[in-house]
Amino acid sequence: MPLRHYVPSFAAALVGIGLTVFVFGQERQQALDVQRAEFTRHADSVAGTLQRILSSRELIPTVFGGLFSADQDIQRGDLAALAERVFARMPSLVAVSWLPRTPPSQAGALLEALRQEGYAVSHLRGPNDATINPETVGRDIFPVRFIEPLAMNEAVIGMDAAAFPNRAQALQSAWNTGQSIATEPLLLVQTPNVLATILYTPVFRPSAHGAVDEARGDLLKGMIATVFRLDRLVSDALDEQYHRPFHVHIFDANAPAGLRLLHAVGTPSSKGEPHEHSETMLNDPGFLRRAVTWGGREWTLLFEPVDETVAAPAERLDLVLVVGLLLTAIAAGYFALQSHNTIALEQEVEARRRAEEQKDLLIQEVNHRVRNSLQIVGTMLFMQGTKATDETVRRALDEAGARVRAIAQVHERLYRGTSVSAVEVAAYLQALSAELRASAPEVELRVTAQPIELPTDQVVPLGLIVVELVTNAIKHARPPAGNLRVDIGFRRVEGGHLELTVRDYGVGLPDGVVPDRQGQSLGMTVVRTLASQLQAELHADNAEPGARWVVRLPMESRRNAGA
Repeated sequence: MPLRHYVPSFAAALVGIGLTVFVFGQERQQALDVQRAEFTRHADSVAGTLQRILSSRELIPTVFGGLFSADQDIQRGDLAALAERVFARMPSLVAVSWLPRTPPSQAGALLEALRQEGYAVSHLRGPNDATINPETVGRDIFPVRFIEPLAMNEAVIGMDAAAFPNRAQALQSAWNTGQSIATEPLLLVQTPNVLATILYTPVFRPSAHGAVDEARGDLLKGMIATVFRLDRLVSDALDEQYHRPFHVHIFDANAPAGLRLLHAVGTPSSKGEPHEHSETMLNDPGFLRRAVTWGGREWTLLFEPVDETVAAPAERLDLVLVVGLLLTAIAAGYFALQSHNTIALEQEVEARRRAEEQKDLLIQEVNHRVRNSLQIVGTMLFMQGTKATDETVRRALDEAGARVRAIAQVHERLYRGTSVSAVEVAAYLQALSAELRASAPEVELRVTAQPIELPTDQVVPLGLIVVELVTNAIKHARPPAGNLRVDIGFRRVEGGHLELTVRDYGVGLPDGVVPDRQGQSLGMTVVRTLASQLQAELHADNAEPGARWVVRLPMESRRNAGA
């Protein structure tokens, strides 16, 4: 048979081989592009998570600043009590101190006050224990007046923060701007080789006409200095055990040489530690980088790919290419078309998934910020209540704080849970009872609730009803002997209704108490209004012993909750 008869077959083979090489080459490039996009998405997620954590930590000094913003005197115990609660939830926060703005004429009085408190402070000190002479220094002094924890930190009492060059600039910037400003990285004296940063937050006296920039210098009362360990600050956001296709190197490019690398996070699949001379990475344009801010300073995140995760897809595609070269041109075209359609579908699904994730993240962030704001309001009401001398005022502030914390618990459940629109009632009631128990430890609170989810707009009034009924029981249902016990129940009953019960074991209801009657106490008015908002039935009776309140929600509530 003449050779020319094979020309169409050879031509088909050449076309098939060429088409296979071309299509699989395109597939390989596309896979690498997808990998790069995934790498970038992971990097954006890491940077966004770290920025959210840093922003939330910058709010911490405002909690302490609330203690000192008013004109009344603050005792060491006030700071210690608040610091103990914050330290328990914030491992990255290692110390907090109060630096009162002290004009030279008041330095002597401050030293005398410290001596009377038992501190052997003979003079105000600067670096290397140098003496600060208030009469010649020519500026206001910012000595450490209080510090928590006090153990291992007594030596810093009376030290002038403004005398340290690496702190004075941040302190002055905080004064000028009225914002929280961080220092450059510092080595902790108590823990060698551990980097830390100090966040200076100004505290201004209240002004009847409002604080303006020109009056900021006169209104400054002092500085809150919060000390954070950088490794723990980063670990709050980035779990080293979570698998990522890169190492993360975090730098402060404006810090002194040798202190620019703040922290490095690896992955379980990494072969070694970060570069020995990792600061040289800052000048390498080949690394993907992102920026976050902390206390007015910009941090640079460099993402170093793990070699194995980059090589694996390329090797897999090379194997597919070898196999593809053995296929006919028709099979290669068919699989290429199928692959193209699959990638297009995956991209569409991925785009929709990312849009949903972004929406949920935004809603969770809103709930997080609302919860933080409500917690601050609740804390301020609690602190104001402890200082109230009038029992009626103190009780009103406590009740208001309990209502605020009840709403804050809903938002905490929303941003911590998997749903951004519904709350699991049993867990919420347990957390709410813990809040109420903390304010009245002598009362025994028991919660028996079924795991039922309800929409947020129903959980909030339900929680406020519980707060009002439990508060009412604490005030009025004291038994003749023993501690008061209050039971809280939530369950599904016959007919599909949901039923909330609050029962005490006290003296019972007084004569004439009718839940739906107008003109009773504010608490009962609140309960009646909230029950009406829920379209719920409200009943009360004597349980012998004690009183029992029942709130029955209609079946529609269950359908709305998806039960």
